Amino acid sequence: MMNRPEKEHTPLEGMDNEQIKRFALFLFEENQNKSKQLDEMIARLDEIGKDLKEANRKIDSLTDALLKANSKAEKAAIECKLRDKEYKKLEKKHNALVERLSLMNNQTYASSKSLKGIDRKKVVKGKHDDKDN
Repeated sequence: MMNRPEKEHTPLEGMDNEQIKRFALFLFEENQNKSKQLDEMIARLDEIGKDLKEANRKIDSLTDALLKANSKAEKAAIECKLRDKEYKKLEKKHNALVERLSLMNNQTYASSKSLKGIDRKKVVKGKHDDKDN
């Protein structure tokens, strides 16, 4: 069956001249319609291409802005780390100075004998002290 030649069938077989003429007009109209559809599709593809180019430009612009913002954020983070280190150094110095001041105050005022041994007498008020005689 496979080796047997097949007879080609053409749509024009068995048609008279009038039918062939109408079939040719039908095919011509179909070709015109398909051509219009193709032109509309090409125009739409051109619009889509323009839209894509514009979107790509916007994406490039946003990407550049994002990279700049990222760079600024990285710089700010580095500055923040440096400030934190400086703050910790200053805090250590401050704590050391407070401790030294405390020691100096203890050495200066804690061993003072002038306050030791003094009896502080409380003044006792009588009930008639505020009144005139």
